[in-house]
Amino acid sequence: MTPTAKSGARARQLGLGFVLLVLFLILPAIGLAVPAELCWRLVAGWIPFLTRVAGKISISPVGVFSGLVWAAGFVGGLHWFARWLTAARQAESGEQARTVWPWRWTLSIAGLIITAFAAGITLTGVVHQTLWLLTSPEPLTKPPESLARVLSKNNLKQMGLAVGNLNEFEGRFPAGALFDSAGRPLHGWQTALLPFLGHEAVFQRIDRARPWNDPVNSAPLSSPIPEYLNPIQSAPQVPTGRLAETHYSGNVLVLGDQRLKAVDDIPDGLSNTILAGEIRERFVPWGKPKNVRDPLLGINRSPDGFGSPFSGGMHILMADGSVQFLSENVDPKTLRFLATPAGGELTPEW
Repeated sequence: MTPTAKSGARARQLGLGFVLLVLFLILPAIGLAVPAELCWRLVAGWIPFLTRVAGKISISPVGVFSGLVWAAGFVGGLHWFARWLTAARQAESGEQARTVWPWRWTLSIAGLIITAFAAGITLTGVVHQTLWLLTSPEPLTKPPESLARVLSKNNLKQMGLAVGNLNEFEGRFPAGALFDSAGRPLHGWQTALLPFLGHEAVFQRIDRARPWNDPVNSAPLSSPIPEYLNPIQSAPQVPTGRLAETHYSGNVLVLGDQRLKAVDDIPDGLSNTILAGEIRERFVPWGKPKNVRDPLLGINRSPDGFGSPFSGGMHILMADGSVQFLSENVDPKTLRFLATPAGGELTPEW
């Protein structure tokens, strides 16, 4: 190759390297971090992993000693067998022992065998973990918070539309709980919304003359309802024998009894009264009667109150069907105004 050709090849290599470097640096800056992140994880992803687990690793002297003894026995036995086989073949062919099996050959074969053994164990572990992830009840990934906020807000909007349709059809809001003549709680407000959320089939399978936790109602109430699940939480599958949960709860001051409320029962105004909202812990089945909480406990202040895993506050469904984001630092007086349907307070700014 002439000096000119070598110079041209060198220039092309440098140009290609420069382009790859620019792409590696520019792609993350414009939000396309997958190639850069993939390269990083393949090349150095094990470093942060070792940093996390190094302090938790304990070395067993007995295990180390046993491993060394096994390795020494394996290598020694392999070397003896290889030398014996080589000598036997040379004797069989009538040749003089011109070749003595060297240790470096034994060590090379032993290294290959141990590497293949370790690769087999690793592949088994990868297959096992892959199958576990694919069959796990937990989602492989959770949506980013910005997307989860939109999806959760949409869930509340769907519930708001369902409440509006129920109100238009029956002239009332759903009851927080219905009871039979013996005083047993039957069903809750989220059960009443099912036909208006597109889950008529689930609603028809429920025996509404029997309590929600009656074995007859176990199958339909084990059905997850997407509109009742906050996507940032983890409950896509329901274990056998367990009822499907909800990540939303009603306002105890509006849905806290079995009395059917109409629009006239909320003189503070539908747009000024909380009907339901997100919760972040102590979830209950969506079919449970009196699935309600007290907004006056604060936002993200109590495990029995309202809240969300989103930073800064939570989404609330107003009685008029609108959805707002309420700060966790909201003034208690404002929160009381929004919580009570007939408190008569002056409308604050919020």
